[in-house]
Amino acid sequence: MTARVAQVGVDQFQGIDQSLLTGLVRQVTRRDAVELLEWRCHHIQGTHNSVATGGVYRVSGAADDRGERLSWSMVLKLVRAPIGGDSPADWNYWRREVLAYQSGMLEHLPGGLAAPRLLAVAEYPGEAAGLWLEDLDDDYGPDWPLSSYGAAARCLGRFNGAYLAGQPIPD
Repeated sequence: MTARVAQVGVDQFQGIDQSLLTGLVRQVTRRDAVELLEWRCHHIQGTHNSVATGGVYRVSGAADDRGERLSWSMVLKLVRAPIGGDSPADWNYWRREVLAYQSGMLEHLPGGLAAPRLLAVAEYPGEAAGLWLEDLDDDYGPDWPLSSYGAAARCLGRFNGAYLAGQPIPD
């Protein structure tokens, strides 16, 4: 089966292909026999490119598992080297998030915080990389009630306080 592809805004990155996506979709669906039927890539509204971010995209589609049609989605965050930011000591070092995910430190954050699960890191030509992440959803979408902001603030406070209270600071 050949997947129908609709790519929006990520043409400069050649690493999105059917074989890469098939492996990622098999991870997301936790099914080994999945075959892609179609996929699309859309810029996530409300995300803005920075000097080191090439955009954040929701990649979604349909797949077939032995006659069963499945929907799936994941997030692709593109990072790139800006002018400057080449050294890990720079405030805008472009590989910092890639290295944080690859180190495993984001798998066990203190304070009730959790990072999206890393599915893969794809390296692209010209000092660029793609972080393939699980697509997270909540019950509220973009319109959080005030109580959710309070809960998030408490988690951030516990996260920051954990390092003051003796949790080792990551390298």
